[in-house]
Amino acid sequence: MPDRATDRPQAKRRPARSKPQVRPTTEFYVVHIERWDWGFSFGVNPSCKHFPEPYSDYRHLEVHGRLLRPKAEMAGLTFLPRLDLDLAAAADLPASAEPKAVGSAHVRAGAFQGLLSMPHDVLASLLTALAAGHLRYVTLDGEPLFRGHAMIRRFSFQAAYDPDDLPDEAGRAR
Repeated sequence: MPDRATDRPQAKRRPARSKPQVRPTTEFYVVHIERWDWGFSFGVNPSCKHFPEPYSDYRHLEVHGRLLRPKAEMAGLTFLPRLDLDLAAAADLPASAEPKAVGSAHVRAGAFQGLLSMPHDVLASLLTALAAGHLRYVTLDGEPLFRGHAMIRRFSFQAAYDPDDLPDEAGRAR
């Protein structure tokens, strides 16, 4: 009788798995502002459970430009002012309501798009500075894009941008 141990085909060995790549935990996205727009609408809310307030007050700031870091052709950011993010209202939040992000970003068809919340009380100052041409860049700080999506933890509007002020794109300080 043949020896079963020698008749068995040798199992193919899988190549050793490489160590998973460590993804950076923070990415900086820089948008050069080319144009901006502010929209406002006000009206009566339809009576339904999703809109308990009697009135609808919708204000939003749209910023469009080029994404300088990481590189992309176009960028569009929409900032939505929220009353519950004003400093006085935020101080009353319970400790269990720790926020994870101020917005999100995604890439579709080569365009970088973001939807971000901002405190309602800074809108007037921000619009004044934009109208005067003092603000030319927006820097977002958040997760690296994963499957075209990222959560954004922080944003800032600036008059100037110096690439040396941020870590390089591989996450190493310059």
